[in-house]
Amino acid sequence: MTVTELRPLSLGELLDRTFSYYRSHFWVFVGIMAIPQVFLVAVDLLRQALTRPGSIVGVNSQRSEEQFLTLGVGVIVGVVIVVVAYAFAYAAALGATTFALSRLHLGQSATIRGAYQSMRGHVWRLLKLLALVWLWIFGPFVLVGVGVVAVAGLPVAASGTRILAALLLVGLFVLAVPLAIWMALRYGVAVPALLLENLTARQALKRSALLTQGYKGRLFLIGFLMTLIAAVVALVFEGPLSVALAMLASKGGQISAWLLAAISVAGSLSRALSGPLLTIGIALAYYDLRVRKEGFDLQLMVAALGDAGPAPPSSAPDPAAPS
Repeated sequence: MTVTELRPLSLGELLDRTFSYYRSHFWVFVGIMAIPQVFLVAVDLLRQALTRPGSIVGVNSQRSEEQFLTLGVGVIVGVVIVVVAYAFAYAAALGATTFALSRLHLGQSATIRGAYQSMRGHVWRLLKLLALVWLWIFGPFVLVGVGVVAVAGLPVAASGTRILAALLLVGLFVLAVPLAIWMALRYGVAVPALLLENLTARQALKRSALLTQGYKGRLFLIGFLMTLIAAVVALVFEGPLSVALAMLASKGGQISAWLLAAISVAGSLSRALSGPLLTIGIALAYYDLRVRKEGFDLQLMVAALGDAGPAPPSSAPDPAAPS
């Protein structure tokens, strides 16, 4: 079994290893991502079946209102079910991909089943971590949205106040964008830290904030490239179907169930294909940071991963951050 040489990597080397792992273990990574996507497709199709307006006929206004009310409740319940299902599926796939990459990077074998087995006891902590990260990233946008609603509710007579408030909200939104990006980079390696060092959610956030000092530019380039690739893959698989849907909607045509189902399947397929790349890149960046800042101990990590999965953090001193 070949042990990967652990040394500081240039950005080019890090990206090369990301694509190399993806190509050489394509079915492992895509298989890990495909399992929750199949589940999500099933949930989405069920939601469409429950919320699709069947035969709402205006026989009388009271019956029509009751049907529309039932449909509205069904839509809300369906959306909640999809969001909860997606959160669990995404967390499981994200963690399993991280564990699989970690084993491969340390010279061990990885399987789909083994990767998901490594997630036992970690899902809830990972969900809590993701919730905290999303709160830090999207919290300012939520506040801006609340402000927009408040401004829209101001009386028309207070036009001057509305204009000033609107300008203030635009300014806050402009500031929220770089703040969100900075937060995403600050906590960029929190997921591998939580899983591979067996940390709590708050410990993982602090750990990531410490590790990513002086490394955010590289994380930004990794995230930008992998997001761009995911967008291109989604455009290839979902683009033609989305165009067909838009054309039907613009002409007032009947949108068939099979078209909606096809869009759901195409979206899941594109996410299964492109989803592993960002996770692999982030996990490799985490190892690169450990090597650069802590003189990462390979044998200690391999021994820890051999049985339990996570490994303790290195006790090596923290030198100056890389440029």
